[in-house]
Amino acid sequence: MYIIMSSKGFLFCVVCRLDDSRDFTSAGFSAYSTAEMIAHIDSHRNAGHDVLDGLESKLLEDDLENFPNRPNHTNQTQPTPPSVEE
Repeated sequence: MYIIMSSKGFLFCVVCRLDDSRDFTSAGFSAYSTAEMIAHIDSHRNAGHDVLDGLESKLLEDDLENFPNRPNHTNQTQPTPPSVEE
């Protein structure tokens, strides 16, 4: 399993083994969010493929860099609501 960040703004699972078309010139899976790629990685695990331990954590660490314009980052902390005085 080999995942890259495309210069076109998506994560790409290169020559994805889940694609059974056997067209290795264009085979792959494009994910437009970190969450989508993590779900794809789960599919590889469920298919019995070897997947690097901690891969999801690495993708989450890179989420803000990979998708800087996405409003709801998976690893972005939520703002603390203002306190209410009684």
